[in-house]
Amino acid sequence: MKILVNHSALNNHGDIAMVEGVVRRLLHTANGANLYVQDHPSWPEQMWSANNITRVAMRLSEPIDRVPYIHRIPYLRRYEWKLKIIGTSYFHAMLDRGLNPSDIRVGSGSDRITLGTWCSQYDAMHIVGMGGLTDFFLPVIWQCCCLIHTFALQGKPVIFTGQQLGPFHSRLTKNLLQRALRKAKFIGLREPGDSLTFCQQANLASESFAVMGDDSFGLPAAGFEQVESFLSRYHLSPGKFIAVNVRVGGYAPSHAQYIQQIADLMSNLSQRYDLPVVVVPISWERWDSDITSGYQLSEAMTSDRIQVLDKPEELTTDLVKGILGQAYAAVGVSYHFCTFALSQAVPAICIFDGDYYSQKAKGISYFWGDERLALPLNKLDLKEATRQVSELIEDRRFRADLRIRAEIALQRWEEIFDLKVHEMLLGRTKAATR
Repeated sequence: MKILVNHSALNNHGDIAMVEGVVRRLLHTANGANLYVQDHPSWPEQMWSANNITRVAMRLSEPIDRVPYIHRIPYLRRYEWKLKIIGTSYFHAMLDRGLNPSDIRVGSGSDRITLGTWCSQYDAMHIVGMGGLTDFFLPVIWQCCCLIHTFALQGKPVIFTGQQLGPFHSRLTKNLLQRALRKAKFIGLREPGDSLTFCQQANLASESFAVMGDDSFGLPAAGFEQVESFLSRYHLSPGKFIAVNVRVGGYAPSHAQYIQQIADLMSNLSQRYDLPVVVVPISWERWDSDITSGYQLSEAMTSDRIQVLDKPEELTTDLVKGILGQAYAAVGVSYHFCTFALSQAVPAICIFDGDYYSQKAKGISYFWGDERLALPLNKLDLKEATRQVSELIEDRRFRADLRIRAEIALQRWEEIFDLKVHEMLLGRTKAATR
């Protein structure tokens, strides 16, 4: 069986952890299947070491590509941006109605073929967890929906795991995704908040979606000795540092205005617990680099007790996860920064501003069962924030419960993953494979 593993991963340890987690579990569960995984230049070579994994590349034409040469028409050139918005809205509304996704072109130049022809190579599709199914990332939604409709037209199963759905500001985009999801066999969600509400409002069959947790659960953290050795190079010890993460990007520009408040909070925590602060980057993309924002935080702290792990070439994803598993506590913006820590029973408070990160932070607090895990930056009174974070860090009962909850979360993710892969992708019950 040929399974296409689709994702939207960038230079981001959270994205890579989800893809690696899914691939590892598929190799375990779909024994004998051939996996065709979308390539990425930054991934470690061991990702491709299994004989039944093949790298594939795919670039789908954008909706506006179907209206060529607008920029060459003198009168229309001044309205190009507005025409792109109108054109994109039109194609979103018409997909799988008047517009057959199978006819959309894949690739570039003379090698272009139709999406229908490209998808005919595969028997099923597994869409890896992501936070990209939102109108903040329209190209991701467009590609995902085109693939789903095309696989459905060919009578082939599609499943999602570990998804965040939303937030949405456009009814057209929301409806575009809802129509596509109705053709998927199963949608696994990573949080029981807005994503669950989205599925309920889309009138999906109740058995076609469930909260299962994040796909990064499938990637084990690096071992203790490897983590300890790495930390020693920075004169750090396991359990004796506070991890921090800040993200500023085009989808979260407002975080920049809170750098000083975050720095003051981390200074308070460092003094209170007499521990150094370590910036652990998740994204190293140029346009939303956690290393860049980490240095901004370091400058704002004006302290020699903060370090930035600034060599992405040395930080494998399992090592980053292992480092966060050895923190005393964690405070950060990134969803996977917090999830890596919490899934290893380390208290992690998600700080946020804006709709995009609001859903992520609230999703974390809902999934892990404590509203103290989400701290809005626009209400970041230093004294109150220090109290809330310290209260959680020092809550021994929470730490004990978190360890149990983390074990249950991993077990549930594996059980739902295996069950749905067997039933939906492989077309057989799990019992029949024993």
